[in-house]
Formats: sequence, C-alpha cells, structure tokens
Amino acid sequence: LRPVTECAQPDGPPAPDPAIIEEVNAETARLAMVRSREMTGRYDSGLSLATEIVTRARTLEHAPLLADALLRHARLLERAGQFAQSAGGGSITVLPIVETQAENLSAYIPTNLISITDGQIYLSPRLVRKNQFPAVDLGVSVSRVGGKAQSHAFRSIAGNLRVTLSQFEELEGFARFGTRLDDTTRARLKRGAAVRASLRQAERDPMPAIAQLAVLVAAMDGYLDGLGEVDTLAVMAAIRAAAPRDLADIAKQIAANAPLTDAARGQIAGLGKQARDAIGAQNGTIA
Repeated sequence: LRPVTECAQPDGPPAPDPAIIEEVNAETARLAMVRSREMTGRYDSGLSLATEIVTRARTLEHAPLLADALLRHARLLERAGQFAQSAGGGSITVLPIVETQAENLSAYIPTNLISITDGQIYLSPRLVRKNQFPAVDLGVSVSRVGGKAQSHAFRSIAGNLRVTLSQFEELEGFARFGTRLDDTTRARLKRGAAVRASLRQAERDPMPAIAQLAVLVAAMDGYLDGLGEVDTLAVMAAIRAAAPRDLADIAKQIAANAPLTDAARGQIAGLGKQARDAIGAQNGTIA
C-alpha cells in the first residue's frame, strides 16, 4: 500500500488538498488494519493544516475556528488502535509531528494534539545547540503508559534517569554563574554529563537493547566520568561492540522480559570497566 502524495506539475493541475491526502491515507490504513495488517502513519502537517484552516476561514469571511483543526486531528488520530487476535489482530500506530513556535508547548495546536495522543517526545532546540542527538528533552517528554511499557531490566536501570538528568541540568545552570563548587557537586556534574552523553546516538544507527543497557549502566556507574568527547565516544563504541557478544545470555533474559539480577548487573558494569581500561591503555589519555 502506497501513501498518496502531492503530485502537482509546474504547468499541470493544482496539487490535491493536504487535508484530503491525509484523510485518504488514514482510510487506506484503516482498511489494511481490517485485513490484519500492521500499519504506521505519520502526520507532519498538523500545524500547517490548522494555519490553513484559519486562512481559509478569514478568506471566506468566517470566524477562524481552530476547533475545526482539533476535529480534523481527532478524526485522523482516533483511527489508531489494535484489534484483538480474535478479530484479526490488525493495528494502526499514528505518529503526529508538530512544530512548536518559540518552544511553546502550551499553544493551542500542540496542547490539543497532546491531549489526543498517549504521550509526546519533545525535541529541544537547546539540546541541538549542545550537539546532543537525538535531542529528546526528558523533562518534557512523557508517556501516559509510563514505566509499564518498559522491560523489567530497563525499568530497574533507568527508573531514576529523569531525576538524575533534571538535577544535573539544575546544577549545570548554577555552575555557569561561576559559583564555587565543592568536590561533591563537581562529581555530580561529571556524572550528569556522562549520563547525558550516553544517550547520544548517531542517525540511522539503531542499537540492540543489550548495548543500550550496557552503555547506560557504564555511565551511571561512573565509567564515563571525566572523559573528553573523543574518549567518551570511543568507550561507548567499545561497549556497543562487545555487549552482543559478551552479554548474549543477558540479552536473552531482556528479550524474555526477565528481571535483571544483581549478578547480571555486575557483569554489565564489568564490561564498562573493561572498555574504559582498554581505551585508556590504547590512547593513554584516561586516568
């Protein structure tokens, strides 16, 4: 099934209405779901459609009712869902994308989209300027499903990740004013910077679950503390390369959603120490 796209030619007829295109694609996905297909839809013109509705309303000398935009969003997004296995098991997953204005999440259109969806992932321009990719703001990004959607292993490791990063960013803000910092505060800043760096991921470079977990454990246990950017990336790369091979049994436990034992966590942490020691011996730049 191919989605409908705009196909206007320079000297040909005008392009189809974007709203009609999205309605057609949504209905096509619904028909596929009825036939037990698993479909994913992406709508990235939510804000532009809302603006278009206001523009048309003004042109036709009608009151610009943004409620029309909300209705359109609801009609598109509420098609998402999953049938029970007895009904074929088909599903539609919808990913609406909207651009905020001046990072204002409380504007009318973003607020209404958020109220319909099961959560949001917010990409922060502030993190982009810090070369943090993907630039996901963990303080604003939320899920209504919560930790129940995570595996037991990730929940046990990343349960306090949001708090750790929030405290780090608060301390980082104070440190910019040249405040004198004690050793404990400096250590917390190093740990927070390491944890944030561990969340970096190259474009089109998916990581298996065991590699994600190993890098995160290494950061939270201090094996990335005090490293420069080059050494941090080198240690992370070494962990990623070794994790699928050296932690294969733990990877099977994660896939089976089994709880992470203390022995398994210690084995994961040991891999982080080995990677740091190996890169330090190779480069001679890590104490």
